[in-house]
Amino acid sequence: MQQVVEPEEAEMSSKNGRQLFVLKIGERQAPSVNHLYLDYKADKYVTSCMYFWCITDSNGPILVDHGFTAQTIARLNINDFKLESEPQELLARIGVKPEEVKHVILTHLHWDHFVGETIFPNATYYVQKKEIEYVTGPLMRHECFRRFVDPEAAVKIVRLLFGGKVVILDGDCEIFPEIETVLLGGHSPGSQGVVIRMNRQEYGICGDVVPRYRNLEQRIPCGINIDPREALAGMEKMEMKVESVDRLFPGHDPLLFEKYAGYAEGVCLIAE
Repeated sequence: MQQVVEPEEAEMSSKNGRQLFVLKIGERQAPSVNHLYLDYKADKYVTSCMYFWCITDSNGPILVDHGFTAQTIARLNINDFKLESEPQELLARIGVKPEEVKHVILTHLHWDHFVGETIFPNATYYVQKKEIEYVTGPLMRHECFRRFVDPEAAVKIVRLLFGGKVVILDGDCEIFPEIETVLLGGHSPGSQGVVIRMNRQEYGICGDVVPRYRNLEQRIPCGINIDPREALAGMEKMEMKVESVDRLFPGHDPLLFEKYAGYAEGVCLIAE
């Protein structure tokens, strides 16, 4: 397994009061086939919540995904999205300032997970090699692929790379002690999950390889995918990382906010 542990972060551990939060930016009504591959029995539309995640401990916050603001929604002309809170507002509710964020793990580079805005000016980004090759490669000439990628975000990730602010991962990687990224593919070539260990238990953020709990329950690949076989294999790979599927978290399911305790408006505490 590849390992990227920066010296100043080597002491990061669940022993230091680690907490895992999910933060909700807003929601929209999405075609169910976006989440549930070829499931024509599903309702025509489902509620799709836009989340990002924050891991906190005594060494500082680590984000999983980036979030976005009203600026992105306007620029991309997304008229059907109900914005509830911007990332800066949500993080303030758990005591985190944008400039304090030094690490952002990106599950993938679709517009609702990474945008061209400079929200976290001091952050280094952790991205799979396959994902950067995907959003900067020849497949972006096809509308069916590029419609999920913000062009400003593709430019931004390259600029961050040139500025030494991107750590390129090539497969599974323990970024910090007890925080591991897991290459999944399926949804996009470089989609990755994140496994966090706290109090001798593992918790898995699945990204959009598992958009809803129903994907896990009924073995349905994510609806937006480059390879449904790879998406299923990625789902099974995440299941093997935890003792119980109850500790796997989907990318867009509103049930997350029903299953876990509210910590503040738009924020749930998942584990500590």
